[in-house]
Amino acid sequence: MPTIVWKGQTAFGLVSFPVKLHAAARSQSVSFHQLHECDHSRVKQVLYCQAEDRPVTRAELVRGFEYERDRYVVVTDDELDQMAPPSSRVMEVREFVPTAEIDPVYLDASYYVVPETAGEKPYTLLYEALRRSGHAAAAQWTCHNRSTWCCCGPARLTARVGVRDFDHNLAVIIGQVPA
Repeated sequence: MPTIVWKGQTAFGLVSFPVKLHAAARSQSVSFHQLHECDHSRVKQVLYCQAEDRPVTRAELVRGFEYERDRYVVVTDDELDQMAPPSSRVMEVREFVPTAEIDPVYLDASYYVVPETAGEKPYTLLYEALRRSGHAAAAQWTCHNRSTWCCCGPARLTARVGVRDFDHNLAVIIGQVPA
């Protein structure tokens, strides 16, 4: 089974159901490791504290935002969770549009939508409604800390989500004038 990229809820109106997204395509590339030339053993990257002049472990690391040269604000995981937009756990359907009006050239990535067990019936109803009507759902969604628009429409045996990094491109597709 492919890796789960996102887990959350798909919502439209008063209907909401749990789903998982799997990458529909993956780029295949060759990756190399850095080796010590004389014995071909892997080289480790050492994290080093400049102030204390000693190596540090990953457990000693925190996230920091540099607001001025060499001045940082430390941000915890809890604070990042509190800052996450509401769409980080919900794919909120905003509009239904004819699939003929969506040019795939505007979509950067594709994901397969798979319902959780509790969401199989509403998922099937939405899937069939989209398939029979020839429409797709335009939704607002956040993945990898990036809020964007996506189109969710029926594919062969599952729904597929196409994602665009720039909101104004999808707005043009569905007939809205970008602000």
